[in-house]
Amino acid sequence: MKVNKNLCQLTVGQEAVIVSIGGGHGFRNRILSMGLHPGDRIKVLRASPFRGPLLIENLDQGFCLALGRGMAAKVLVKIPEEGASE
Repeated sequence: MKVNKNLCQLTVGQEAVIVSIGGGHGFRNRILSMGLHPGDRIKVLRASPFRGPLLIENLDQGFCLALGRGMAAKVLVKIPEEGASE
């Protein structure tokens, strides 16, 4: 079983897989053009204090991206349980 959260609920160092991207058509297109797609594995590298942006790494495509928390809240991810195999 997987645990689903939005991207801004992840902690630093946590890895997850993007399940879906919420929001309107324009928002989804913007996120997709930034290189985040459903099925991509991501990792949170840094979370700025006081609700600042998240620095995330796309492990599948090998790039880093800063994403504001408002945008990150619309990206749904699944987190594999500890010890579970994919």
